[in-house]
Amino acid sequence: MEIPNYIQKYFWEAKLDNPAQKEFYPHLISRVLDLGDTKAVEWLFANFDKNLIVETLINSREISKKSANYWTYYFGIPKDQTKCFQKPLTKQLEKIWPY
Repeated sequence: MEIPNYIQKYFWEAKLDNPAQKEFYPHLISRVLDLGDTKAVEWLFANFDKNLIVETLINSREISKKSANYWTYYFGIPKDQTKCFQKPLTKQLEKIWPY
């Protein structure tokens, strides 16, 4: 899969030589959902299955709460099912061991 230049700008820290690897898809989807403009999101929806996008939204901690709030509403997913709205494990452990 060829990544257009208007998508590559969202990956300033990496060179996208071989983005066709399936292991890279969740990172690519998360970044476009979080930072992408309308053109980038249209490309995402045209190139990835809706189920993969929803699965990534549910399992990703990379998406900001603001973006995740929009996308959970868009896809009709309860917020409590997404990992980005869950407290990190360290916060949960503070309740058990306050030191």
